[in-house]
Amino acid sequence: MPEPVQTLTAADRERIRRRYPRSWFARPAGVAGLAVTAVLLLAWLVWAGLDQSTPAVSGRVDRYTISDTHLDVTVSIQRPDPGVRASCLLVASAQNFERVGEVEVVLPPGGEPLVQQDVRVRTFRRASTASLEDCSAG
Repeated sequence: MPEPVQTLTAADRERIRRRYPRSWFARPAGVAGLAVTAVLLLAWLVWAGLDQSTPAVSGRVDRYTISDTHLDVTVSIQRPDPGVRASCLLVASAQNFERVGEVEVVLPPGGEPLVQQDVRVRTFRRASTASLEDCSAG
C-alpha cells in the first residue's frame, strides 16, 4: 500500500529554511576562488621544488674510520661554481645520537667543482658515525 503524499506548508518551508541556511558564499564565486587558490598553490609548489632541487653546495660522507679520540673522514663537496667559497659542517655522533665532535670544512674559491677532502674530527667520546650538515656557498 503506497504511503500518502504529504505536502509542505509555508510554516514547514520556513522552519526548514531557518534550520539549513544557504551557504555564505555564492557557489560559482566559491568554486572560482578555490580554483584560483589551487592554481597559485600549485605554482608555488613547482617553483619551490625547482628552486631547492639544485643547491649551491652539496656534500656527502664517502668513508670514515673510527678511533677512540677522533674520526678520520673523507668527504666529497660539490659546487656548480668553483669561483665561490663553500663550507659544510662535519658532525661526529655517538651511538646515542649525541654530537661528540664537529668541524667546519671550508673550500676556498677556485679549484674543481667536485672536491674530495680528508678531514680529522677530534671527539670527546667514541663516535659511531659522521654526517655533513648545513652546506652553503659564500
